[in-house]
Amino acid sequence: MNDFSLSLFDLVRCLSRAMDLIDSHLVQHHERVAVIAGHLAKELGFSLEERRNLLLAGLLHDSGALSLEERLGALSFDSDSEFHRHAEIGFRLLKDFNVEGFEPLDEVARIIRYHHLPWREKNPEVSFSSQVLLLADRLSVLVGPQRTVLGEAESILGKVEELSGELFAPEALAALRRLSHKEFFWLEASQPRIRFEKSAWRIRNLEGLKEMGRLFAKVIDFRSRFTATHTSGVAVSAEMLGRFCGMSEKDCGLLWVAGCFHDLGKLAVPNEILEKPKALNEAEFNVVRAHTFHTYSVLEAIPSLHLVNTWASFHHERLDGKGYPFHLGAGDLSLGSRVMAVADVFTALSEDRPYRTGMDPERMRGILEQMALGGALDSNVVATLGENHRELDQMRASTQAKALEEYRAFGVSTGNA
Repeated sequence: MNDFSLSLFDLVRCLSRAMDLIDSHLVQHHERVAVIAGHLAKELGFSLEERRNLLLAGLLHDSGALSLEERLGALSFDSDSEFHRHAEIGFRLLKDFNVEGFEPLDEVARIIRYHHLPWREKNPEVSFSSQVLLLADRLSVLVGPQRTVLGEAESILGKVEELSGELFAPEALAALRRLSHKEFFWLEASQPRIRFEKSAWRIRNLEGLKEMGRLFAKVIDFRSRFTATHTSGVAVSAEMLGRFCGMSEKDCGLLWVAGCFHDLGKLAVPNEILEKPKALNEAEFNVVRAHTFHTYSVLEAIPSLHLVNTWASFHHERLDGKGYPFHLGAGDLSLGSRVMAVADVFTALSEDRPYRTGMDPERMRGILEQMALGGALDSNVVATLGENHRELDQMRASTQAKALEEYRAFGVSTGNA
């Protein structure tokens, strides 16, 4: 499949924006860090490839912060080392990214790994880019989305200069001083706009897009042991169910990708809600209900993914128009969206949740059939699942078992088990 071309930067920016939705204090934090790091790198004379790597590292630097507490803790300028384990987790999430033709996240992962290491503790293994990212990250905390940033610039610069030679590399701070005289730097740091050359590092085939899907799935699911395998189960179930429904191989592959993206908006849902062992209250459920809108809104930034976006984002819509968030009806829901909705419910009912164990096949099929009769799900898709339940369930179970092994190995290696 070679009929599309997607910018890696655009996909990574979607992921970073979703990660920053979890709290109002974090909105655009990743982009702010990326912009500051990019300006510092240019001032320091970094090569184009070095600047691109640093830009990607800025967009992903907190991808290993798996809870709201960690994100907010790392947002403190004088944050304790207990909040810095996310740098190692982020490294492990990203280091195995591999798309044929380029492996840009290998170096990006190493930059992220050491982006909280003080300059005074530097060692030969640590790239100077990590020191630049550290300065950009801490500077972003001080700048924030201020409308009065120009009036605060001198005091912000003074605070970071107090740590020259201790926390921050003198050479990086010298570049910041040179930039500090230019108003545009502070204004763009406060209200970030990322500019980059999109022609390089493009994903041009389905396998490359699937690799990005795997990365999204890990960032989404590894936040909780109760969600650690959900995305992988939905993705493989949707792909197989689409095939049984007569969809083309190309569309089935895109269904798999949509399955990886479908809960992107849940990055805006705190773990305390995801792992609550009893029924959610109204306020908590409202937070959860917003996740599909967030998925749609974030992916909308990439028009060429419109079809994948609709399949991913409409999985809580209903044929009778009573779903959320758009209240679409049968005439607005394509076969791919209907397949995704059934795959999501099928996977959710089959797996363990904080408040119950996975359901047996007979009870699960009964619930699906009742939802079809009630106008929620497509009866033909539900019937197709029933006819092929054994094969689908075996593939779902084996895929989720493999994902659970990866999660446990990942957790042990990072102290997150």
